[in-house]
Amino acid sequence: MPNNRRRVQTTIDARAQDALNNLIGIIKWESLRRHLEARTNNAILMTLNAKLVNEMNCQKMLQAFLALITVLAFVDAHAQSSLPPCPTNTSAVWTNCFGTYTWPDGGKYVGEWKDGTANGQGTFTFPDGEKYVGEWKDDTANGQGTNTWPDGRKYVGEWKDDKQNGQGTFTFPDGEKYVGEWKDDKREGEGIQYNPNGSVKESGMWRDDQLSQAFAIDTARFPFERAAKDTEKNETTQRKSDRPAGVTIVQGCLAKGLKPGTNAFSNCIAGD
Repeated sequence: MPNNRRRVQTTIDARAQDALNNLIGIIKWESLRRHLEARTNNAILMTLNAKLVNEMNCQKMLQAFLALITVLAFVDAHAQSSLPPCPTNTSAVWTNCFGTYTWPDGGKYVGEWKDGTANGQGTFTFPDGEKYVGEWKDDTANGQGTNTWPDGRKYVGEWKDDKQNGQGTFTFPDGEKYVGEWKDDKREGEGIQYNPNGSVKESGMWRDDQLSQAFAIDTARFPFERAAKDTEKNETTQRKSDRPAGVTIVQGCLAKGLKPGTNAFSNCIAGD
């Protein structure tokens, strides 16, 4: 999590900004403004591609796409919050704003800030690919959140002081699930361990991450699919955070041998 790490603000490359200025000179400002206000999505990229087909050669169009995507990626992320963007001055205390910081080790936080710490909704991505999406308080995970690990593990539920505390669902790499109560990252209290097919493997009272007293528990209390039903907000936030970056989309289409300005290129950007 972001505790006490030296913050480094990410900025838009000046060359990308120049390319964007060239693009604005071609497309009427009001049209671009309406697209930005409507928030970016793949359909917008497809529309812009169609508008530019007869106005730019392939090289200039690709430069414009890369520049615009960089800007739209920030607009899309910021649209998830009602807070204003954080100031560009890194020595200032970021408060009641939405901003992005990347650390030298590759860790990255995108979300809401207060008094110089992560507070509110936000996403922290670790250098190894681990990711937490959810609520924050004073630079620690607090509230509802979803944590995913590169090996397939996933926890959806309540957090306190950066640890799994309260009620939550933990999915293991092999598909087994524990649904129940937690304390300090360990199964603690009543809960059910499910097999990958949804049948009950064991249930009862858990102590220090181990089943200490076995007894039957009504699965309606801790259903196998609880995470999908009870954490729609977090799951929706995660899907937004997991959208492929615009540059990655374009690069992927180019890698397929598709040329900017063609219908095939437009369809590729749109995800068809």
